[in-house]
Amino acid sequence: MGGNNSFDPVSLISSMVFGAVLGPQQGTTGGRGQDASAAAEAEAAQQAAEARQRADRKKAEAALLAKARQAERASAAQNDQDGTSDSLGGASGVSGVASANLATGQLKARLGQ
Repeated sequence: MGGNNSFDPVSLISSMVFGAVLGPQQGTTGGRGQDASAAAEAEAAQQAAEARQRADRKKAEAALLAKARQAERASAAQNDQDGTSDSLGGASGVSGVASANLATGQLKARLGQ
């Protein structure tokens, strides 16, 4: 009775069921791959930013140490010109080292190390 215009209910139902199940599943696995690659890119960007921050911090520390050393040399040169280091004798060398160690400790404390 169906004749030529009949439809196949089994193929229609199976395409609806399996199409609904497999369609989103394929899209989900593709989405997972995109999520994983996006997460990997974000992780790489974060690591690069952290590396830049560490490099910037090291540059700043080196600049501050160089500035402190330059100030220490200028102070020592001024003391030599004033003659104060001659009156102190050998103690000026020791106090210079202690002063440099103190300045370095203070600098590291300011940088949070």
